Amino acid sequence: MTVLKSLCCLFAFTSLFSARANAAVIVDDSQWNTDALQLSDGWNMARPTQIEMLNETEVERMQEFGLQNFFNSSISWTRTERAWNIITFRGSTIEIFGVRSPESGLLTVEIDEEEVVSINAYSDRFITNSTIFKTADLEAETTHSLRLINGNGLMYFDYAVVGNQPVSSTTSSKPSPTGLIVASGVETSRKSTTSVTPGEAMMNMGLDPAKVALLAVTPHFEWNWRVYFTIAFTAFMAIVAIILILMQYRKDQKMKSRISRSFFNSAPVAVQKIKGFKPNRKSALGKPRTYPTDLEAGDIVRRPLQSDPSPMRARSASLDSISGMPRAARQITLAEALKEERSAGSHTGQAL
Repeated sequence: MTVLKSLCCLFAFTSLFSARANAAVIVDDSQWNTDALQLSDGWNMARPTQIEMLNETEVERMQEFGLQNFFNSSISWTRTERAWNIITFRGSTIEIFGVRSPESGLLTVEIDEEEVVSINAYSDRFITNSTIFKTADLEAETTHSLRLINGNGLMYFDYAVVGNQPVSSTTSSKPSPTGLIVASGVETSRKSTTSVTPGEAMMNMGLDPAKVALLAVTPHFEWNWRVYFTIAFTAFMAIVAIILILMQYRKDQKMKSRISRSFFNSAPVAVQKIKGFKPNRKSALGKPRTYPTDLEAGDIVRRPLQSDPSPMRARSASLDSISGMPRAARQITLAEALKEERSAGSHTGQAL
């Protein structure tokens, strides 16, 4: 049963791994210092269970604003010029979400170590869950790296959504930013030539991008030493369980054999006490059964053959003398002869 469960888990993991290529994956800012997200020095991070800060005042202000307003209740930001973060992903599309604010400024986007565009994240008000950058014309089967580099302002990073989409033949060779904010505060956008996805349609309807992204999240699975250890440990426990079951089964069989052998060994002792037991039979184990003793037999006492064969001769003579009689008379005479023989035997026993 344990082996079957292990195989089911392995099949489920394999299915998730194969489905990962066509599913959207979220890279949260709280995943810093992992394979998916790397940060340079100079970053602040706030979440309910952990705070990494360079400016205590800004952290307190962010907590007063409410961490629940950010995806996964966490947000990262930096004022350090040329501070950066790198997102490593595999997919054809990526969308960066952050914050636009009056203190935000220019930032640079690089993909695969090539500068793509400079973006002005300024806004006259504080806007959370704002799309900072988006592209949808990358090679799906290639591992990419996207770097955000801070310029002269405050740069926020909340999360990124990575996915796979078929790319139209009319798309440009370079990714294009959306939602550019110019210094005057007038928002412009560049329309993508790709078809609008359901997620984009829901966001255009005014829905929260973070909630839309959650709808497309698939459990993220990666093969690592923990998975291998779990599979190996489960298989080991299954083998141990099978060995223990076989040992218990063998022990039970031995116990049954001992009980059966003990029963047959004790059976002749009980049978010997039965009157009229025939001495020539053997027990189930092949041991010859003994005659009952005089005390056990009671009135029935075995006696040796009489040394005097006269009663037998008398009986033979009687039989010879009645052989010529009619049948009815012969039966009466035979009965009387047997009666006399029994009487003679009784007197002989008393004499002894």
